Amino acid sequence: MALLTDVLKADPNSVTGNLYTAYILSEKEVPDSSAQVEQYKKAVEFFAKVPIKDFEVEDMLKYAKVQVNLRNFSDAYGLYDKAIKMDSTDKSVYYEYGKACFKGENYENAVMYLNKATDLGMNERSVYLFKGFSNFYLKKYEDALANFQDAIKADDKFVLSYSWVAKCYIVLLKNDEAIKTYEKILTIDPENAEAKDRLAKVKGANNNKQ
Repeated sequence: MALLTDVLKADPNSVTGNLYTAYILSEKEVPDSSAQVEQYKKAVEFFAKVPIKDFEVEDMLKYAKVQVNLRNFSDAYGLYDKAIKMDSTDKSVYYEYGKACFKGENYENAVMYLNKATDLGMNERSVYLFKGFSNFYLKKYEDALANFQDAIKADDKFVLSYSWVAKCYIVLLKNDEAIKTYEKILTIDPENAEAKDRLAKVKGANNNKQ
């Protein structure tokens, strides 16, 4: 950091100096939440000193992520749009854009951009999870269920995916499928307290119907 300070003293407009300083400030974690916010704001100041023409896609994504952390969603969306113009085939741009839309409760657009990421070949569980969360909050439960099932296909040991599959089944009044899903969670994580609790409640609801 001292070296970067010297670089910026010699040339306050240094692209490398400002970008690297912004990166350091954006990536360093601070225990105090208010101090973290101030650090993100400082990172934005350094990013803003660099002309957009000098940004690479990675820089644009980093800048946008800081804006998302500050909940400056409109500013972040504009940066993602610029990143798409720079490289419309980069699946990570659409993935990050989709996550940002989800965090901004812009669920329709979140699904749209996350779909684009999967269309371009992204197959990580996280992209399906964020699609599932977005569709769930849009009350598109069948679509959400399919998304969470895709997350399981991508990683069949990740308990969170199964938990949301079960939630979808419950909303869709498919309690027997929810029970099977919670039982599956307990084969992966036998001490999972949430799964034990929810399994007991669903079984209880089923018994009361009989």
